[in-house]
Amino acid sequence: MIAFYYALTGFACAIFYRRELTKSASNFLFIGVGPVLGGLILFGLFVKAIFEYSKVEDSYSGDALFGIAIPVVLGLGLLLVGAVLMLVWRFTPGHQDYFGRKTSIVDPEVAAGRKAGIAAVPEEAV
Repeated sequence: MIAFYYALTGFACAIFYRRELTKSASNFLFIGVGPVLGGLILFGLFVKAIFEYSKVEDSYSGDALFGIAIPVVLGLGLLLVGAVLMLVWRFTPGHQDYFGRKTSIVDPEVAAGRKAGIAAVPEEAV
């Protein structure tokens, strides 16, 4: 499950900073290519682990559920429960403050170390 979430994080990084990718070659490599490549590798490892851990004969207990070893059933089941809970949280009323907030960026002066203070400012203020 860790490989799955880190893979999603790599893809999310490139998507979130997509407007920054074409500003320089280093941005393209370090914000685009690196996280996406890492995400692809981790997603591949996640899929490989599912196939490896689903073998009942290699399982410690030797037990199976739906013909699949228990660790894979638990892992994929918990991922599915997490996705359902995320969607329920997203579409129930009362959570607009979390999902509707504006993105913020770091004040360039703070990032450069020339100024101390609040690190995040609203994007429209910059």
